[in-house]
Amino acid sequence: MRVVIFFLSIFFTILINPSFSQTSKKQMMDRYKQIVALPIEEIKNGKHSALAEAFTLDKFINFYIEYGKDHWDKKFGKTEIIEVYKDSLFFYFIKQGNYIEGKYVVNFFKVSSKDLYNINYLLLEKDSLQKQFIREVIPQSDKDKVALRKKTSIYNYTPESYTMKFEFLKESNRIKTTCKWEVDNLHTFKIFKKTYTSYYNLHAGFFEK
Repeated sequence: MRVVIFFLSIFFTILINPSFSQTSKKQMMDRYKQIVALPIEEIKNGKHSALAEAFTLDKFINFYIEYGKDHWDKKFGKTEIIEVYKDSLFFYFIKQGNYIEGKYVVNFFKVSSKDLYNINYLLLEKDSLQKQFIREVIPQSDKDKVALRKKTSIYNYTPESYTMKFEFLKESNRIKTTCKWEVDNLHTFKIFKKTYTSYYNLHAGFFEK
């Protein structure tokens, strides 16, 4: 049932998009049918590699940050990105959907081994990067300031939010990361609001000061 919904969503997306030619629509539908029908175990054994879409490093970085290891999707249920195998030229990945009917392939793609050399992509999950940013970049003085303001507030409810933006910089192999930290006071006014920017070094695995 979930796969049927998936096909319908793809069909209507293509149908209402005037930029797709009739040939492109058919090719796209045929490819999605092929990918979703692939047995995961066969992919893990190195089969069907010709069907893997080639991802550039920047496309992979942005994709992994957005979807990471665990992601909830309305169309596909819980999804996760899994490295299935590698050869001398590429790392192969699937974005795997997990639903009541079982596990199935949502995306199948490959990234150049040369591009991923010495990069620990497992650290690039959005939530993980946010926690690391808070720990390494936001000054302790600001954390103390917020703690004091929350402590002295007449309200017990002081929700806070972190709005993260990531931009991969291919020239330097860094991720420009911007974080807006806001703390409300019952949503009537901000008791703290500040934006920070730092650069995540892909090879070193930390935010540069």
